[in-house]
Amino acid sequence: MARRNLHLTADWIGDGHDLDPHRLMIALHEVGHLIVWQALPGVRITDVALTGKGSLWSVKGHVSVDWTGAADTEEVGHGYLVGLLAGHAADRIRCEHTGDQIDTSGCADDFHHYRRARWNHKPSRQWSRATILADARRALLANLPRLHRDALRLARTGRL
Repeated sequence: MARRNLHLTADWIGDGHDLDPHRLMIALHEVGHLIVWQALPGVRITDVALTGKGSLWSVKGHVSVDWTGAADTEEVGHGYLVGLLAGHAADRIRCEHTGDQIDTSGCADDFHHYRRARWNHKPSRQWSRATILADARRALLANLPRLHRDALRLARTGRL
């Protein structure tokens, strides 16, 4: 999808005009996952990385998580789902502030894992998708300065 004004994300953050705008957009998405999952008890983030530049299809990001120390609790189950949708929530928040159009094509893997978790883990079905997305949004808005700061660092260095 063509972006109307690629500089709008940097304008919203107030920094990052020197960065590839696609890297900055994907970095915001990945940091959304990070913020939620890092707050869960027993969860360890092992890697946050970003590669590529030039177009949304050329930029790839990931957050690697070690779940072995996390107990199978309602809090962790809920947090896992919130984290899966937090990248999308970050994209939506960015678009609300910039006037850009939302593009969910980069969320396909996240949505797949979300649906799979809901199918395989019956307790996770107690929350609606709207509730999970609202919780992700709330978590990110409560951490907006960190979302901006870490996204800028990830876009610049490729690692957190």
